Amino acid sequence: QRRVHGVVAFVVVTFILVFLYKYRCYKILGGWFVVTSFFLLFWMSWMWIDLFCVAYQVAYDLPSVIFIMWNFAVVGIVSIFWRGAKFMTQGYLIAVSCMMGWFLSRLPEWTTWTVLGPVALYDIAAVLTPRGPLKMLVEESQRRNEPIPGLVYESQSYKLGLGDFVFYSVLVGRAAMYFFVTWAVCALAVVIGLCGTLFCLGIFRHALPALPISIGLGIFFYFVTRFVTVPQVVTAAMIGQWL
Repeated sequence: QRRVHGVVAFVVVTFILVFLYKYRCYKILGGWFVVTSFFLLFWMSWMWIDLFCVAYQVAYDLPSVIFIMWNFAVVGIVSIFWRGAKFMTQGYLIAVSCMMGWFLSRLPEWTTWTVLGPVALYDIAAVLTPRGPLKMLVEESQRRNEPIPGLVYESQSYKLGLGDFVFYSVLVGRAAMYFFVTWAVCALAVVIGLCGTLFCLGIFRHALPALPISIGLGIFFYFVTRFVTVPQVVTAAMIGQWL
């Protein structure tokens, strides 16, 4: 039931975003993005620091942490939504996606995998179907000659939604919770899938979904590595030890 709710929530949020942009509710959109980003940068950074200090028994005082996290979040909001050096803007965008991905990777294991697959399939429908919400968003943005609303990572002429980074982070984070080898394999699969998407983008010359290839490869190689490669390596190591 949680899996269905997660996918439905993702779909609903996408349609709300398109609706607000279509009817030029820019202030609501801006407020939504600012509040969400501030929450992630302030609250989740605090959670990370607290977990680190508890794990390594490092003492800290509350006022100092609040002061540091407040400044970290405010600088991030200014860099993302107003004015900041490009490397700071992109660094904060990646930080936001990693925090959200870390939070989602805390879900039960099989919930994570069964959510990633449907989300990747939905990404195909949302971008490539004639009435897909993300396709409508891109077309409306091009018609108005405006940047795509939302948190977007931009490199040269390529743009990648931060939602894509979030699900990449979820995939790699979940893989890392099992074993180092699965983490490395999934990280490589995401990079290969992203390169494949960019290659297809150069051929078709229109917006393409960034999740399906990377997520598909990541899920496939995770299970192959976990249930085939790792057991064989462990068995071989045990046989070699006995010999």
